[in-house]
Amino acid sequence: MLFFQLLVFFMLSSSFLYPSLDLVLPRLDNVEHETTPPMLVLNLDAADNTYLNSEPIALEALEAALRERLVDVEDRAVFLRADEKASYGVILQLMRTATAAGALQFHFLYEEAAD
Repeated sequence: MLFFQLLVFFMLSSSFLYPSLDLVLPRLDNVEHETTPPMLVLNLDAADNTYLNSEPIALEALEAALRERLVDVEDRAVFLRADEKASYGVILQLMRTATAAGALQFHFLYEEAAD
């Protein structure tokens, strides 16, 4: 019984210590929201077709396109997504081309295996 009385006492006294405040907060117009940084993804399908993000691109044009877009990527990272049947040699060629364009980091994207 004493426990119950103490519980009620503390519940009531805490509501008096920190009463809810009815505040009207100011609003700001034209606030710039933080956007996600651009991400460069090199995709390679099973037929060794190359895509920069979702756009098809020829290997000959890749270095110039990466050089132009890496300027906007703070950590100069490139993400690689390759089909499991893609040629290992083409993956290495993509990495060499990206390095020549100024990429400093590579991250391989994959899917988790189903349990």
